[in-house]
Amino acid sequence: MARRQLSVNEKTWIVKHMCRLEYPINVQRLWCKQINNNPPHRDTIRVLMKKYEQTGSVLDISPPGRSVSVTDQGVKDEVPSVLQKEPRTSIHQMSTDLSISRSSVRRIYKSMGFKLYIPRLIHELNEDDFD
Repeated sequence: MARRQLSVNEKTWIVKHMCRLEYPINVQRLWCKQINNNPPHRDTIRVLMKKYEQTGSVLDISPPGRSVSVTDQGVKDEVPSVLQKEPRTSIHQMSTDLSISRSSVRRIYKSMGFKLYIPRLIHELNEDDFD
């Protein structure tokens, strides 16, 4: 069963009490007494302490790789205004108008809650089509 992610306050609580109590099982017991829900696994506590000893922080480090800089708030504000002016604008045309890539426009659409679709031409059925 997947456990929810610990908040920053919970992580700092664990580190504070782990420094005092030394063993993860003692922290788990204290967690049950004070917080009244299922404690994190002992391996989670050990990993958190190891991270704290290495980095000096309980915050998660940013993931490796290139950050997405194109989809800043200024560009995100331009996309809805373009959609209001011309709602039938294609992603290709919008990416050309805003000078950003199509994948960035798709990412902004997704963050706004829109679903992308490709309009298809549907042929009308005639009476003699069923023959």
